[in-house]
Amino acid sequence: MKETIIQKFAKLTEPDIKPKALDYTRKLTYIWALFTFCNFLISLVTVFLPEKIWAVYNGCISYLLVGSFFAIEYIVRIKFKRKYDC
Repeated sequence: MKETIIQKFAKLTEPDIKPKALDYTRKLTYIWALFTFCNFLISLVTVFLPEKIWAVYNGCISYLLVGSFFAIEYIVRIKFKRKYDC
């Protein structure tokens, strides 16, 4: 299978990645893609709503969601590394 972008970034910091970690990064790529697509769809819907709603979602809420998603993923990654010694 072709390497995902997250796997490429992971290999830059840790060249000897274990297969379990490669599987994790592949799944993470799919999860980020799904999250980004959902965020895009919501942003697209806000185009047809009042400008105030568009501004609040695209100027604040979407950034909070991305930041929260990143923070949660980072915590999960730390726990994953400890559990599987990666």
